[in-house]
Amino acid sequence: MEYIQVFFHNADNDYYTNDILAEYLCEIGFDSFENINMGLVAYCPNSIFNESLMIDTIKEIPFIDYKKLSYSIKKMEDKNWNAIWESDSFKPIIVDNKCIIHSSNYSYQTEYQYDIIINPTQSFGTGYHETTRMMLSFILYSDIRNKNILDFGCGTGVLGILSCKREAKSAIGIDIDNWSVECAKNNCKLNNVDNFEILLGDSMLLNNLNKQFDIIFANINRNIILSDMERYVKVLKNGGDIYFSGFYSTDLDVIISAANKNNLELEEKKEDNNWIAVKFKKKVI
Repeated sequence: MEYIQVFFHNADNDYYTNDILAEYLCEIGFDSFENINMGLVAYCPNSIFNESLMIDTIKEIPFIDYKKLSYSIKKMEDKNWNAIWESDSFKPIIVDNKCIIHSSNYSYQTEYQYDIIINPTQSFGTGYHETTRMMLSFILYSDIRNKNILDFGCGTGVLGILSCKREAKSAIGIDIDNWSVECAKNNCKLNNVDNFEILLGDSMLLNNLNKQFDIIFANINRNIILSDMERYVKVLKNGGDIYFSGFYSTDLDVIISAANKNNLELEEKKEDNNWIAVKFKKKVI
């Protein structure tokens, strides 16, 4: 099958922008993606590619400034791209030698403590990105058992799924995108996880949950973390833990400053290729 490759240059180099962009492109026929430095590479079958539709779709995406995006188009050589994607782009991911993440197309005989299946429709949210790997690492070494978990911006659901495999009492995942919600629900089924509820919505949904959480994960981006932090803290129990990622080392000071104003105290930090993941604890007043 002939494919069109579109390289999107993102001036903000924002992981969350790439995530949302890819989700909307899925709706118009794009079927595989690669997160790269300063942008996203997206692939669409040549037979259904429509540049005008692509532009109109991007302009309608919330949280994305179309003026900050540029793109280039390239016609790809006719190959069996599905086979190449499955064999080359979704190789198993190992996190801290304790957890393996792989697609449902493969079966692995492993001795890893946690085995997670994530369908390889897209590569972000699977563990390939630095922020996801760091958050997974946090989960592997955190006290998760019998805790109530919130995964805000859940994407594929991989963080909540690992939490449930580590015997969390319950988990709720929230995402603004229909594709992500359906993807996360499907991945829960693939992993036999039945105590992870996936909901469609934004941070306003937290006001209606009538629930307090022991642990919150928010692997999104700097701007959304800053704008929604107060809402997260309101549903976090006193003494509870909240983990943020999706931003760069240059953003850390402003994140810490906002966290301190919301009664959060920094406990731990991870860094990978200039991406940051942090753990805060809500002070007991």
